[in-house]
Amino acid sequence: MSNAIRADFDQVIDHLRQTIQPLALAPIATPLLEAEGCILAQDICAQFDFPLFDNSAMDGFAIRSSDFAKDSPSVLTMPICGLATAGHPFEEEVPHGAALRVMTGAPIPPGLDAVIPIEQTEVIDQTVRFAPGLLTAGSNVRHQGEIFH
Repeated sequence: MSNAIRADFDQVIDHLRQTIQPLALAPIATPLLEAEGCILAQDICAQFDFPLFDNSAMDGFAIRSSDFAKDSPSVLTMPICGLATAGHPFEEEVPHGAALRVMTGAPIPPGLDAVIPIEQTEVIDQTVRFAPGLLTAGSNVRHQGEIFH
């Protein structure tokens, strides 16, 4: 932008700031179905977080991403320590180096920070095999309050 155009632009902005006054409108109550095109007078705050707790976004295995290094072998095998479902959280502590089978919506226990989708795993007896390169902390986890709080 040339200096002359910039100066004209700045003058216009200054002129607008000096001549335009904000509207002093009082808020009105409007039924929700008639409020299209209206602007909220204040923020709406939820009465509770949603989701209420960290939970699995899909069926799979919850793990600690810190349990393996970036240069881990191309395939890792971890013992499966239990199962968490949406209605039945896993109440025990998940040992380091172990994976917890989780269903969609199941609470993620403290310390676990990623979910490997079931489609990217192979279950053999009480172990799960997966490629760690597919995963980072926070993968496939819905965090408390991320939708609204």
